[in-house]
Amino acid sequence: MASSSGQGRASGSQRTPHLANDTEGENPPSNSDTVTTEEQGEGEHSASNQLDPNTLWFDNNKVTRSITECFKEHYVEPCRNWTETSQSTKDHWFNLFKRKYSWRSELDSQVRQGFQRKAAKRLKDMHHWVTSKRKGVRPIWMPEEIHQQLMQKTKEDEFKKKSEQAKKNKRGGSLEGVVEPGHCQGSISTAEYARRMAAKNGGVLPKAADIYLETHSKERQPGQGKQLIGSKSKQIMDNYNKKLDDYREKGVNKDPNEVYFETVGGRKKGLIPGLGTSGDLLYKKSSTRTSSSSSVYTPSMLSQLSTTVEQYQNN
Repeated sequence: MASSSGQGRASGSQRTPHLANDTEGENPPSNSDTVTTEEQGEGEHSASNQLDPNTLWFDNNKVTRSITECFKEHYVEPCRNWTETSQSTKDHWFNLFKRKYSWRSELDSQVRQGFQRKAAKRLKDMHHWVTSKRKGVRPIWMPEEIHQQLMQKTKEDEFKKKSEQAKKNKRGGSLEGVVEPGHCQGSISTAEYARRMAAKNGGVLPKAADIYLETHSKERQPGQGKQLIGSKSKQIMDNYNKKLDDYREKGVNKDPNEVYFETVGGRKKGLIPGLGTSGDLLYKKSSTRTSSSSSVYTPSMLSQLSTTVEQYQNN
């Protein structure tokens, strides 16, 4: 059980032959956006650039960097976010992207959806990097006129208001006091962490609590082992371990992933709290676009397959 010192407890594991994203897009593209493998463009793509949810997908840092490169190759309007970006620019970015990667025709819709979701986040991050972190210094790839227009927008009252509110939200509603870190995984996605953990265990898919511990713990002092960061992380693991112990004392054999799901209150705004993109490896997403939150536990197909394989191996 997680102690007051912040020590976590492993929750078990599953063995699985594949690590896939059991995801469904929330914003289906229009017919004009659909791109097939026959339209992939110039030349053939190497096997290492074949997109597939089971191998290379949008939670991979390589794919994310490729999307950023598409922005740099064609940044022709001062867009602060995906909503402000013209459809022609979005289409051009995707055309650049499809020259770098290929995929099976049945994945057309999923690829476009995945690209749009990841591109929207990267564009927002890039705007913050250009206008805030670089303190007004123009990146070499951005046209001077576009940079000037982008910086001018940051002086607008509406932008300042939204920026101030965003800062407060990140700090729990106030700009005062010390803010505890939310995680310690750096720029690596939680899905990538889960895959690396599985690779180290010969294909064993980690439980939700194992992923949470890995991405919310760090070694504070040499030789003392990893400890959970922040009071919120400690509280979540304390509650999880208490629930797990209560079920065991009652003789209830409940899946640890379901216990974690109960602990964090289910899916919220499309994500499982504390798991980021790795949550879709373990939990099925709702098939309806309007239901991004859910308190009903449903394991993903990958998770169900993992359980079956694990039970077979243990018999």
